[in-house]
Amino acid sequence: MLDDIKDLGEGEVYTDTVEGYGRVSGLRRYVQNNTQEEYEVKSAKTPGQEDVDQSDAEYKVFVFRSEE
Repeated sequence: MLDDIKDLGEGEVYTDTVEGYGRVSGLRRYVQNNTQEEYEVKSAKTPGQEDVDQSDAEYKVFVFRSEE
């Protein structure tokens, strides 16, 4: 996964699906601590998960190079 993220070009987005917001936070820290480049990690609950508790919900995550 980290190699896929490091190989992102301008305008490219890495996507994955994870269970629970804790995994989203973990992915954000993992990317931040293991890369030298700046990346944005965004997430959204998958369709149908709106009423599910954030610790149990399924999230789609999006990783892309920061514009800064």
